[in-house]
Amino acid sequence: MKKLISKLFGHNKLQAIQANTQAIQDQVKYQTEVQQKALAETTERLQEIDKRLQEQERVILRNERVIRSNRDNIPHLREKLLAVRKTKDYQQVFKNKSPLISIRIATYNRADILTTRTIPSILAQTYKNWELIIVGDHCPDDTEAKIRAINDPRIRFYDFPFRNPYPDDPQDRWFSAGSPGMNKGVELSTGDWIAPQDDDDEFEPDHLEVLLKTALEGQYEMVYGKLKQYNTKTKVEKDIWSYPPQIGQYSSQAAIYMKLLDFFEYDTKSWVVAEPGDWNHCRRMLEAGVNIGTIEKVVGKMYFTPKI
Repeated sequence: MKKLISKLFGHNKLQAIQANTQAIQDQVKYQTEVQQKALAETTERLQEIDKRLQEQERVILRNERVIRSNRDNIPHLREKLLAVRKTKDYQQVFKNKSPLISIRIATYNRADILTTRTIPSILAQTYKNWELIIVGDHCPDDTEAKIRAINDPRIRFYDFPFRNPYPDDPQDRWFSAGSPGMNKGVELSTGDWIAPQDDDDEFEPDHLEVLLKTALEGQYEMVYGKLKQYNTKTKVEKDIWSYPPQIGQYSSQAAIYMKLLDFFEYDTKSWVVAEPGDWNHCRRMLEAGVNIGTIEKVVGKMYFTPKI
């Protein structure tokens, strides 16, 4: 082959072609080595960045745990829980077979749903010894007038003289919305037991009866059942329940708890630890050692409207 090329192009031409070919090969080899070195350096830098990010994530996680621990103050709650259990009032709660149950609702501008869905489900309860405390977040609509029109002495309405502050971020606002009213409702209640409810959901007729029966028989300080979650857009229902309670599988509308545990307040800034208020409330009870029972029975219906 070389002879043929030499014959066609001459000896000098052949040497030039060979030299040029070698130069190209050398250049390719050099560029390959440069690229491999650059790739190795880039990989090393990326690995170092990944290590730093992982360390930053660990620091953030530790800080979150510190913030949560400081806000939760579980040792203090545990101390108060143990003190309550030693009182005569605590023992009396379980002896009273027909106690007053305080239902508390925080509301804001949902007068129609509140008075046509939620309150009727409370009026239909098979257990009759209850009071309903509704707390408005400075409602500008006709909530108070519509509640008064029901004309039931067991129902009381309190409206904040101002709108409580909430975060601007929609998700953070959702985490803590209504929590000041929930705490005020518990403060105003006079019953032995607290039954939380939202202003757009409904109880099953035997909600109070079966939860109270379970609490008294099991000597539970808090007890909850199952909810049917109804998606208002897809019209699909699903169960909300787990034992022990877990985030996303528990909602306070399915529960009752002892009024003596009112020191477990709703954290009005639960968004700081990125938790919905009712789950934050339940989790702190769980971690403090509250005696929690459950029944795998539907006790209410929760209406859910997706944001998207």
